[in-house]
This record gives sequence, structure tokens and C-alpha cells, in this order.
Amino acid sequence: MICKNVLLFLIQIGYALSIQLVLFENWQFAKRVCSSGIDDAKAVGMCTKKEIEITRRTGCSGFNGVNAAAQAINAVASRPYIENLDFVFVGPTCSHDIRTIGNFAELWKSPVIGYEPVFEDRGIEELISVINVAQFSVGGVAQALDQLLKELGQLEVSLIGSVKVLPSGQALGSDLRAYNEKMHTFHVNQYIEIDENDVDYTEIDNKLRKGARTIVVCAGFYDFYSALYNLNIRQLASYGFFIVVVLDKPPDEALSQNNVKKLLQKTGTFVISPLEKSYADSLNQMQKVVPELADEQFTTFLRIYHACYAYCVGSMNGVETKTDNYHIAMNGINVKTKYGNFTFDESGSVLTDYAVYTVDADEMAYVPVMTLKSAITICDTYNCFNLTAEKRADDVWSAAKETTPPEPCVLTDSCGNYLPFAVSALVILACLALAIVLFIRQRRHKINVFKLTWKVPRDSLKIITNKNADAKMQRELERRDFSDKAAVLTSRRRAFNSYALVGTQRAELIAYKQIKKINFAEVTLDYLYNLKQLQHDNLAKFFGIQLNDMDNLTVLHALVERGTLEEFYADIDGFDMDETFKSAFMRDILKYIPCILFAIVTFLLIKEFRKADEIQKKVFVRNSTRTSGKSTKLVLALTITFFIVEFPQGSLLMLQIFVVDSYGIM
Repeated sequence: MICKNVLLFLIQIGYALSIQLVLFENWQFAKRVCSSGIDDAKAVGMCTKKEIEITRRTGCSGFNGVNAAAQAINAVASRPYIENLDFVFVGPTCSHDIRTIGNFAELWKSPVIGYEPVFEDRGIEELISVINVAQFSVGGVAQALDQLLKELGQLEVSLIGSVKVLPSGQALGSDLRAYNEKMHTFHVNQYIEIDENDVDYTEIDNKLRKGARTIVVCAGFYDFYSALYNLNIRQLASYGFFIVVVLDKPPDEALSQNNVKKLLQKTGTFVISPLEKSYADSLNQMQKVVPELADEQFTTFLRIYHACYAYCVGSMNGVETKTDNYHIAMNGINVKTKYGNFTFDESGSVLTDYAVYTVDADEMAYVPVMTLKSAITICDTYNCFNLTAEKRADDVWSAAKETTPPEPCVLTDSCGNYLPFAVSALVILACLALAIVLFIRQRRHKINVFKLTWKVPRDSLKIITNKNADAKMQRELERRDFSDKAAVLTSRRRAFNSYALVGTQRAELIAYKQIKKINFAEVTLDYLYNLKQLQHDNLAKFFGIQLNDMDNLTVLHALVERGTLEEFYADIDGFDMDETFKSAFMRDILKYIPCILFAIVTFLLIKEFRKADEIQKKVFVRNSTRTSGKSTKLVLALTITFFIVEFPQGSLLMLQIFVVDSYGIM
């Protein structure tokens, strides 16, 4: 039924007077884009004046698709009553169908313009009625990859491609492998074909470790990020493998996702693709024609536009609907469009420049580190061009060359980067040790605090009360009229109404009535603990507190029998220095006097020496005068030295009088 409908359709268009341009494309907007290309060419006078009728037909739908249409066209063309059929074919995209229609087109002398890259393993001498506007070729990326390998100092690759999952022919990886088997551009150590629906990545990882140092991953995967991630390229790159990605479209379209860019940047991946100089501007121009255009559709629609525009340019150069050799007819023709210019070579392909990209870490953008300019040369089996490399970003290449090759342990998967684990372990151990030390110190302090070292046990406390003494008696005893008032403060003993015995030590006490149990806060406990630790000759030692065991709260400190600061404060008018105090004070002063006195005596001695010198000048000879001058200088030097040594000691002794020996001052 399908064949019959196609046959009727082609018979109808065969009788038409206009040029029938049959566009094989499944996208519904393809006809609009092709029409835009023809209109733009006509606007600049670069297209035939005949009317061009565009008919879109689906392509790449199996044997009953374009193949059936081609047989129907051949049958119609063989009818004796049809003198001429003006057919022009754009597409299809899959290798099987374009070969089929290309073979028939050679019989019909009809031009065929392909717009998707299709590798023809029979070479450029085949399908001479078919040209291709796709700015990409398997031979082009093969040469670009060869230049990259030479720069990295590598000779072989592990090639990874996708299986044939679409009816559009072999995947890029398979085409690249087939090309290299005949051209031997580089050595393929192993070819790994991946079916994303059924794959064992562990087995593939083992193969890659044992293969070539350069791993080439070709486009064609449904989910490119998952494929790269599951291939474990991050770990392979850390071992010293070079990762290369080969694309048939600019990376800004094929690999625009941020997660892909980050993965490629962290692994230092090289990306080989056609060089696109104005991707953003071209995308904006195409969106004016197809507002619904998605990013991933851009390159396909751009190629359709170029195919239709190229037909128009060819129609102005003698190929309107008939050609004996479309390759020769279009050789050297330059096509200028609003999206850019391109030139055909002798094989009917477009001369294409390529680039090697890396991902810039700061802007997360693809940056070319090597450009490969295409130039026409003598044709070989597949190519009529040659690529000339131009390096950029020397730091990238220097870093790549300095990369250490994979260790032998990589082959057995026994390598391990233990440095991060060791550093992490050391940091953790240091933190744990610090935490333990802090915990122990804090714990010890809390234990000491809560041990209540300042609490006086009830059994060790005994209070002694003088029943014959009262307050009046104590005041009289303390204020007896001694003949020497100074002796009152320094010699007499204090009379106590009561005191306490803490173990074997006597203590003064202050008692308060305790009504209920007292629980001190931690801050208070810490304060009492520190107070218990204080030790100084001029401080009455704090023994502690007895609480919660008796009816009273009792504060205890060492008993001082005479000369307390409290006595001086209570009877400051009666304070006077006795002979002992005066002698002690003078003793301390005398410690400092030698420093000053020695300097004064030295000064007087030097003065006398000078007087003696004057007398000697008048009496003795000149040599004696010199000897006397030397003696004077020697005495002066000894004096200064002694003063420097004794002055700090004398100063400290002087200050000690007021700081250490004074009562009540710490």
C-alpha cells in the first residue's frame, strides 16, 4: 500500500513543469527551513528562476521507505511517454537509503544533496551524483584525532562507540573504525561497542585499564553524561589516561549541559568537533525561521538550509536538474549564506575546519586549544583535503605532557590513592586527641570542683569557746595602755572569744545560721575551688566551709594572732613603727645604698684623679701623664660595669620592701 501511494505521488509530480525538490526529513519544520534557504538564494540572485516545489517525505524508515520510492521513481522514469523528470533530492540522512537513492540518481542523472554525515566505505569515486553539505566527515575527525595523538605523544587508542540503535546507519564509532581499517591513520588497540540498555561497565573498565592510554569516546549515546560517568572517566583520568570525545556537532549543542561540562573539566577531557565560530548568532537567526526550535535541532536544520541553498548555487553553475558527475560540477564552488560560507572539494564534501576543545574552569565554556584548518589537496580514497594544526594555550599542552602514565597496578585494579585517607585519618586523630585532652582537663577540673576540697568535714571540725571572755573583755585586752603604742600592734596577742580546730590547725571562723540545705551553683563551686588553691605569705589561708552538716554555715581561715590588716584599720591612729620595724626598713634601704653611694664615690675619685693629673703635668714627664690617664679610664670602666651589674639588683631589693615585706600587700 505504501509503495502504491508513493508511486502515484511521484507519477503526479513527474508531469509537473516545476522542479520537484523532494526533501526526506521527519521533522515537520524541515520544509519551512528549506524554503527559507531557497528564498534567501533567490533574493541575492543565486538560484534558478524556475519554480521549485518542495515536497517533504519521511526517510530512514526501513526497506519500505526511500528504497521503495527509488524503485518507483525508476519505474516511472523508464516509461517511454515521459521525456524528462526534473527531480532534485535533499537527503535522506541514513546511509542505507542515501546509497540506494544515490545509485538510482546516477541512472537518472538527478542531483542528490545529503545534509547528514554519512560514511561511504567504498570511497569518493562512488555515488558521484551525491554531494554532502554536512560540515563534518569521518576523515576530518580522523585527521584531527591523529594530530592530537601526535601532540600527546601517543600512537594508539581504545575506541568506544554506541551500537546501531537507530535506522540512520552505523554510529560514529563504527564509521571511524571502518575508516581507520583502510586508511591506518592511527592504531586502534581495541574497539568497544556499548549498548546502553544492556552493558556491563565493570568488564569495560577492566578492558580500558589494560588498553591504550588514550581513550576515545564517540558521539551517538542517548545519555552522554551517563555513558561518560559509568565509564568511570574521572578515575581513569586520575590514573593518567587521556580522555578524548569525538562529536559530529559543535560542543555547545551536543554537550551543553552543565553536569557534562563539569565532568569534562575535572577530567581534562579533549573534545574534537567541527569548529563553530558563531554558534549563538546562527542559533538566533534560525529561531527567527523556526521559533519552536530546540537547541539539539539546530545543526540538523542548519544543514537542511545549507543543502537547499547549495542546490540553488549549483543550479546557477550548470546543475539544475541533470548532472553526470555532481562532484566535479560543484568542485571549488563557494557558497555564501547568512550563517557562514563553505566550499566544496573534489569529493563533493564541504571543506571543514576542526578544533580541539577543553572546558574552561572559570567560565565553564568550551575553549579551543588547537584549531585545524582545512585545505584542498590531492584526493585519496576518502578525502580531498588536509588539516593543518595550530596550537593555542601552551599551558594546557605542557600540563598534558607532564601527566604521569598509568602505574602497572592499574592493570590489576590494585592501585589506591591513600594520601587523602591518610590525611583525613591524621586530621581525625588530631581532632580526637585534642578533644580527649580538653575533655580530660575539663573533667579533671570538674572533678576537683565537685570533690568539694574546700568543704571541711564535720568530724575534723572542733569549735573552742572561751566562756570567760566576752566582747568587752576582748576590747579591753586589745586596747590596753602599753607604754609603747607601737608594741600594741606588733607584739601583743589577740584575744579570741572562740576559734576552731581543723584537724591540728587553729582557724578563725565566721558562723551563720543555716536555715535550709544550700546547693551552690557551678560558678560558685569553681570560685571556692580557686580560693582554696591560693597561697601567699601575706594572706590568711582559706581552710574552707562547713555546711549542710550542722545548724550553722561556718567559714574558716587560718588564725592570725598579731599584726593583722584588720587591726591596723581598726586602730589606725595608734599605729606607729617600733624599733624592729624601723630596723627592718633601714636594712632594706641599705641594700640599695651601695649602688648610689658607689657611683658618688667613683665620681669623686675620678675628680681627684683629674686634679692629680694636673699636678703631674707640672712635675713629671709626659709619659707618666699618659699612664695616669689610662688609670683614670680603667677606674671609670670598672665603675660603669659595677653600676650596670648592681643597679637592677638594687632596684629589685628596693621594690621588695614595699611589695613583699609590707603587711597586707601581696
